[in-house]
Amino acid sequence: MVMQLHLVRRSVWLACGALLLAPAIGMLVSDEVNWGPEDFLLAALLLGAVAVVFELAVRASSSLAYRLASMLTVLGSVVLIAGNAAVGIVGNEGNPINRWFVMVPIMGLVAALWAKFEPAGMSRALLAMAVAQVVASVMVFVLSGAYTFVLMCVFAAVWLCAAELFRKAAAEPEADRSLD
Repeated sequence: MVMQLHLVRRSVWLACGALLLAPAIGMLVSDEVNWGPEDFLLAALLLGAVAVVFELAVRASSSLAYRLASMLTVLGSVVLIAGNAAVGIVGNEGNPINRWFVMVPIMGLVAALWAKFEPAGMSRALLAMAVAQVVASVMVFVLSGAYTFVLMCVFAAVWLCAAELFRKAAAEPEADRSLD
């Protein structure tokens, strides 16, 4: 089991590195790919966040539910932030109203820190993220008339699934959750 986990951890880091190399290789073979240093920096930060969160989740708990919830949360956050940075949710990526959507993962991170990454607190943090996601969509509609509700409900569903997994992890006996 330990050897398998080590292989999975190494694979996550290698996959993140390969994903970061893909646009660099694409720039060598095609003029269609045109990334600047800021694009690579953002991609490195987001992919690094995926790998680091995976490492932290593996170290924080042996609970499969906790680990899955952690990865679902970070992957949803990365997709939301990267999509918003790349093309924007409302208009283009430069539209200032898109900042509302980036606030949801930031709020989730603050709530997770407040909860000290304990599964019950993380479940409540993800419930708050789901509500904030819907509220942000409603506010964007009121302020700009942009209809983002369906897309934001998909992200809210991701947060709700992660909240449920964290709730299940919290319900597990402590001996089943810890690595000690």
